[in-house]
Amino acid sequence: MIKSTRLRSTLSASTILAAGLLLVVTPAHAQNLPDTGNVSSVTSGLSGGAPGSTNPGFSTSGAAGAQTLRVDLKDNRTILNWSGGGFKVAAGNTVDFKDARASSGVTGRTDNIAVLNRDLSGNTSNILGAIKSDANVAVYVINNAGIVFGSSSVTNTGSFFASTLDLTDANFLSTPTSLAFSGDGAGITLKPGASITASGTGSTDGGRLGDLVLIGKTIFGNETGTARTLTASGDVALIAAGGVTIQNSPGSPLSFTITAPGREALYTTVVDVNADITGRNVTVATLKGGPGNLGQNIWLDGSITATGAAVTDRGVVLTAAIAAPGVTFTALPL
Repeated sequence: MIKSTRLRSTLSASTILAAGLLLVVTPAHAQNLPDTGNVSSVTSGLSGGAPGSTNPGFSTSGAAGAQTLRVDLKDNRTILNWSGGGFKVAAGNTVDFKDARASSGVTGRTDNIAVLNRDLSGNTSNILGAIKSDANVAVYVINNAGIVFGSSSVTNTGSFFASTLDLTDANFLSTPTSLAFSGDGAGITLKPGASITASGTGSTDGGRLGDLVLIGKTIFGNETGTARTLTASGDVALIAAGGVTIQNSPGSPLSFTITAPGREALYTTVVDVNADITGRNVTVATLKGGPGNLGQNIWLDGSITATGAAVTDRGVVLTAAIAAPGVTFTALPL
């Protein structure tokens, strides 16, 4: 069952004084956490409905500047559309995604769940603090306007996908083994010292865990300073393209079909990152390579370690517009 809910709407207050028509507006405060006053949800997965509400719950704790927003997920798949101030996490603050299906009256569930955070604010999602989750929760962050992971940012979730290309609701809600990202998105920036970990392990019921995937027109992390760390118990992928479909069947390495309009030359797709990258398999791919020179579109400093030992594992794959193990390229008509 799919349920769509407007969780809460903001109230604006003003005072008009008749003698002079003076408008008094409460000063705006810096946004430390995602804007729970402007979020709507879509949930799906618990067939026939749950005994209780499957709407996610929000609660905030801690002192100002060091707060934690707890998000209780009460269904197998949850989409949170953040408007207003959007999805942002200031330094020192934390967003924590919890498997709270038991509070919907559903007990004994150990399968994996997922939450998609779509930032509709029109502004960059600045992740300067922490994002974490229970081990069986996959977290997605999507923002066409761009995503920045600051130097103090620490992300540690069951799986983690960050993309400036969109993913349809229907695709996400179906617990798919194929994810199709597309759209005119901006880029992803990783500041020195940023840390992203996908540490989920165990059952694949409800979708695989442990993968770390970054998708954008560009992925930049070349600013001088401490190397970024990208670590996954599953696969790691950095994909710079205008469209990509990911095959994520349990038990197999991630595979990618990268699509382009006929005018590939109009796209500048670059991965330029100084990072220590570790995953079972590591794939770095861009839509368009330079003339005979991979380095024109992929620059990597730091270290890359592939930990997979199975016969089906691919190790490290780097490609710019050339078919490679687990990566194909197709051109769409104009």
